Amino acid sequence: MTTLMVIGAGLGVHFLLPDTAGTDIAGDALYAAAVYAFVILIIPRRPALLVGAIALAWCIGVELFQLTGVPLAAGEAFLPAMLVLGTVFDPRDLVIYASTILVFGVVDAAISRARAESSSRSSSAARRSSVSTVATLVDVVWSLTPRLLLCRQRSGPVRRDRTTVGLLRTVSRGLRVVARVA
Repeated sequence: MTTLMVIGAGLGVHFLLPDTAGTDIAGDALYAAAVYAFVILIIPRRPALLVGAIALAWCIGVELFQLTGVPLAAGEAFLPAMLVLGTVFDPRDLVIYASTILVFGVVDAAISRARAESSSRSSSAARRSSVSTVATLVDVVWSLTPRLLLCRQRSGPVRRDRTTVGLLRTVSRGLRVVARVA
């Protein structure tokens, strides 16, 4: 469920918001988050370091593959390929992927440790905690966006796009509602 919500947020950023540096960074962070969550779905109950390494290897591999031009051609022929493989190489994306996966890995390790220490905790409480954690991570990604923009935009103040703020807040609130219901 959480993976689908992260993917939905990423698609929302891609299709519904204007193409700005802020939405590009948010989309890259959500892509890395989705890859991390997908790895957890494929190989559950693995150490956060292993999950993070696999997710980061995928993200770096996809970004480097963009240097060949194949993803751009594939995306022009078939739009969904663009969503998975991207289009053109941007070294900033590597930093965003690594930062996002690092944050997710630290939080995942903390959640795993807390679960191990508290074996009496119910599974529904664990689900609520996980979804709530993802909502918090969406908030963290958005709060870091202006700092990441400074790497790209050297002159003038960094402004947040109101539509992007609204979408990320809505995603965060939606995840928190799901956490309460789960």
